[in-house]
Amino acid sequence: MTQIPLSDLVATLGPAVVRVVCAPTGLAHVAGNPEFFDTTDPTPTAPSALLLGIGLWVDAPQTRKAVHTAARNQAAALVVKSYGRPTTDLCDTARECGLAILDAEPDLPWPRLEALCAMVVRRDPGPPPAGLAQVPHGDLFSLANAVAAIVGGAVAIMDVSYVVLAYSSLQGQPIDDTRRRGILDRRVPADALESFLNPAVWRSGSVVRVRRPGDMDRLAVVIRAGSEVLGSMWVAVGAASSTGTSTADVDGVDPASAATLAEAAKLAALHMLSLRRHVAEEQVRRNEALRAVLDSGDDPGELEFPARLLALSWHGGSDYTQNRMLGLQVQDMVVLDAAMFGLSVATTLAGDHLYVMVPASSRHGGSGQAAAFAGHLVDRATASLRADLCVVLCGETDTPLGLRTDRTDSADALAHLARTGTRAGVTDIEDLRADLVLYRIARLVAQRPGLRSGVAQRIADHDAAKGSRYADSLRAYLGSFGDIAAAARALPVHQNTLRHRLRRAQELFAIDLARPEHLLLLWLELTAASVAPPRPQH
Repeated sequence: MTQIPLSDLVATLGPAVVRVVCAPTGLAHVAGNPEFFDTTDPTPTAPSALLLGIGLWVDAPQTRKAVHTAARNQAAALVVKSYGRPTTDLCDTARECGLAILDAEPDLPWPRLEALCAMVVRRDPGPPPAGLAQVPHGDLFSLANAVAAIVGGAVAIMDVSYVVLAYSSLQGQPIDDTRRRGILDRRVPADALESFLNPAVWRSGSVVRVRRPGDMDRLAVVIRAGSEVLGSMWVAVGAASSTGTSTADVDGVDPASAATLAEAAKLAALHMLSLRRHVAEEQVRRNEALRAVLDSGDDPGELEFPARLLALSWHGGSDYTQNRMLGLQVQDMVVLDAAMFGLSVATTLAGDHLYVMVPASSRHGGSGQAAAFAGHLVDRATASLRADLCVVLCGETDTPLGLRTDRTDSADALAHLARTGTRAGVTDIEDLRADLVLYRIARLVAQRPGLRSGVAQRIADHDAAKGSRYADSLRAYLGSFGDIAAAARALPVHQNTLRHRLRRAQELFAIDLARPEHLLLLWLELTAASVAPPRPQH
């Protein structure tokens, strides 16, 4: 079994993936393959295994018991997700047992973490070919130049979204029009996608030669971290192909070039992980800056203006943990999909709302890009998370103060939409201005007894005691602007039944539906009864 020092594993993954919470015996001991830790399975884990504590809560008694079990099995470390909870008790137990505890980034799915750990543990410890060893860590452009110099062809490195991350720039190496357009647009040209997505490339574990009519041949290798595909590397070699159809196979690949590209793919995986950590660190800074602006008005200078604020809510049930986990999944989806749109968003979770700041400058496509992104998120949440996503889209703002105002408005807008039964879709906040004013007046009525006559409470007490439905009938009538037919359909009851209820309501509760002031007061009090108090803004 391949093993590396635990210190090397932690350093390679970096603080954007894991951080050391407790290491009572240091990090010099070796770590082996990652294993998902099932506390109900009595089978001993392998010595020096890196145990991934999926499902363990740091403050639960079960987790402290798991620490004893992991130490007894001589595990290298136990990886948990604290989600910001205190780890004091867990560390006390770990010190007693002499076990290292690592805290994983909560937004990183467990399967992806397992793949990253496996890739780092199992990488070939031997020296890379000459010319590759001196490439600075995390510099994909230098790696592309080094590979181009060794193999003798122009190199391009791409991610799984067909975006060109880096390319070689050595003088004198021939290129074709497809490469030229790919570099200018920073992504695979649409007419070359079919060749780029050739299954023979992506299913192969070795270097493949790809021939496409009118283009130079390419040597292609997939970049993987464990079982996770991170991207691919392509080298333009030889003259333009004259074959009638696109092909991809392992024939015609020079063994020395294949060996260099195979090793370069391993290095590229580490470089891409380093780049991902850097991007993650930038994301953390942007997220913290947005939270500071929305909470206190402090502007750390990390945010890009002009911008638009999106406010998102989801239906995750009444269970706090389940709702919180769904919120983290939504946040992860937003950040990942923003990268596909070329957007550097900032996000922050507040209760069961997620606030997303989307740049609205012309280089990001302006304000229209934010609207398109909001619609995409609703569709993605339905397809990927099986969740209804409600999004409020605020207008463009140039200042942190504008963001704070938008947060207040959008939070009220989401509360209004939830009260009226809207669970999915994108709503422009400008379409809700009148509703927001009325919603806030109703909330003020709910908070101040002096603004109420008590009629709504008398109606509610009567309905509770007698089993009647006067409150529902009056809400339907007012909500339909006095249209008996529409109100009857909404309830649903016969129109004559509704007319009888309205007559009896006027007799019982001393209200006159012909007087505008009675209608307004009745609407405000009935609405106030269904309005939740404002939630703390944190």
